[in-house]
Amino acid sequence: MNINFKTALLALSISITPLSTIAGDILNMDTNPEISQYSERPYVVKKGDTLWDISKHFLGNAYFWPEIWYINSQIKNPHLIYPGDKLTLYYDSKNNKYILNVVRLKEEKWNPEGKTTEANNYIPAIDLNKIRQEIGELKIFDSFKEYENTKKSKILSERNNQILIGSGDIIHISKHADLKKGDIVYIYSKPLEIKHNNKTIYESEKVGKALVTKELNNSMEALVQYSRKEIKEDDWISDKNIKLSDQFIPLKNTVGKTDIIKIYENRHYTGKYQHILIDKGYAQGIKEGDVFEIIERARNEDHEDFSKGRVMVYKNYENTSYGLIYKSDIEIHKDDYLK
Repeated sequence: MNINFKTALLALSISITPLSTIAGDILNMDTNPEISQYSERPYVVKKGDTLWDISKHFLGNAYFWPEIWYINSQIKNPHLIYPGDKLTLYYDSKNNKYILNVVRLKEEKWNPEGKTTEANNYIPAIDLNKIRQEIGELKIFDSFKEYENTKKSKILSERNNQILIGSGDIIHISKHADLKKGDIVYIYSKPLEIKHNNKTIYESEKVGKALVTKELNNSMEALVQYSRKEIKEDDWISDKNIKLSDQFIPLKNTVGKTDIIKIYENRHYTGKYQHILIDKGYAQGIKEGDVFEIIERARNEDHEDFSKGRVMVYKNYENTSYGLIYKSDIEIHKDDYLK
């Protein structure tokens, strides 16, 4: 489906229609026919849906869900859409814009604290499994001391002395007072040094999960329950998991110019649906869900800086954050910047 995303998304907005006031003839079939054919088929939100699914239904591309929310910055409530709601995309000819109409089929009940009793039933913005599968789970340490304080144990060997360690294998790990039989632990890669602006930070990737099955005299045994990558003997163990939020709403950032620290997969450039590491975090006001324009610097005085994509922060640390590039027209380079 070749939708004119730029035209549609730049004018897309969201409205909520109570069940008792459903609009009548709201579809304009003289607008973009490929969008209109989806408008003819209202979508009822199901349990298990995400904004990825809804974006794919209406726009043909799951990754455009941040754009819907980004353009509609008046939408502040992450609990906006619930299972049972009916969604219809239509064209407002008077205001020349597409509107995603939300018909609430289930009345919300409010408690004295002002929170809806359906709060736990809202549909999440993202499918966390897709994030994990496509870009992995990375953790930043602002100092080596922070890494040492997080580390609980290290892998000593695989029980059968195998070279490759993966799901179903038994590993020996060093003992730690905080670990005992029955504990779930997480396996991280040896931290890599990243130097930026005369500072050194450390980055590890979560590569697996294990269950402590036996306490021995000088070590412990653990069953590897899951491995995303090959597990190595210099990997380390923690009882702390990387938690990714599914509740944020993409909104324009308020922190201003930000640099790119790192792009991934050993490339000199990157692009759509890839992730980057940027040099600001929650200490500088970065929030998960913040959206930045990706800007290419002018090559000479005869040119101007220009925007070539958008990135959304999906995980923030104290002084750094990870962002997902969900829109880009051309290659993204490390010397580009965000604003």
